[in-house]
Amino acid sequence: PLYLIVVLPFLGALGAGGLAKFRRAADLTASLFALAGLLLLLFSDRTRNFNFEPGQVEVTLFLTLNALSWFFGVMVSLLTLLVVVFNAARPEKGRFTTFLVMMVGGAMMGILLAGDLILFFAFWEIMTWSSYLLTRTSERGVRAGYRYFLMSAAGAYSMLLGIALLYSEFGSFAFADIAGGMAAQSNDFIYTVVLLFGIGFGVKAA
Repeated sequence: PLYLIVVLPFLGALGAGGLAKFRRAADLTASLFALAGLLLLLFSDRTRNFNFEPGQVEVTLFLTLNALSWFFGVMVSLLTLLVVVFNAARPEKGRFTTFLVMMVGGAMMGILLAGDLILFFAFWEIMTWSSYLLTRTSERGVRAGYRYFLMSAAGAYSMLLGIALLYSEFGSFAFADIAGGMAAQSNDFIYTVVLLFGIGFGVKAA
C-alpha cells in the first residue's frame, strides 16, 4: 500500500526513539526501516493513488505517486538511509539524532506524496519542527534554533492563510481541484496565494 512508504520512516523513528539509550540498536532499527521504505518504493507502481476519509469528517486525504514524486522519493529515501548509516559512526551525535533524522525523512516523503493541502501542511510542519530540534542537538545550535523557531512560526501562519484562502475559493483541499480552477482566477488572487506560500517556503529555505 502507498501509505506504507510514508509510514515506514516514522515507524523507524519511533523505534529509534524508544531505543535511544542503546544507540547501536537505535541506528540498526532506523537503518532497517529506511532500507525497507527504499525497497518498497523502488519496486512499487509509479502511478498510484491512495484516498482516506477520516470517519464522519467530510474531508478526503490523498496520497499520490507519479514518476516525478517516485524519483525524488527514491532520492529522499536513499539520503535518509545514508545519513542514518554514517551518523552511526559519530559518537558525538545527540541522543535523539537518529530519531529526528528519520522524522525529517518521513516528513519529506509525505510532502512528495501528499495530494491535498492538509497532508502537505502537516508533513511540512513535521519536517520544520524536526529540523528545528536537530539544530538544538548541540549548544552552538541553541541560538540559531530559537531564530529558526520564530521564522518557522511566521511561515506556518502565512501558509495557513494561503490554505484558507484557497479552500474558501474552491471548497476543496485537493491539489487536483485547485489546479483545475486556478486558471479562471484573477491575477490579484493568484499573486496573493503565491505571496503567502512564498513566505512560508522562503522561511524554510532561509
